[in-house]
Amino acid sequence: MNISKYVSDARSMSLPLVGGGIHDWNFLLSQWNVLKYDHEIAGVIFSAGVVVMAASIAWSLFITPKRHTVYPP
Repeated sequence: MNISKYVSDARSMSLPLVGGGIHDWNFLLSQWNVLKYDHEIAGVIFSAGVVVMAASIAWSLFITPKRHTVYPP
């Protein structure tokens, strides 16, 4: 989900780069001729992250065995 911030920044390139050099997402989206859709692509990536996280939580709750404590008489 955090990567969506960098994808969204591909056109403006206002975020500081940690490694220096070229802006990776600007380069990739330019090569694929979809740079003008950077915000939409970032939204899709963010939404996919939310869905994966929610599905992971739901799945973990589903597969976690229910423990019932049985007290001896």
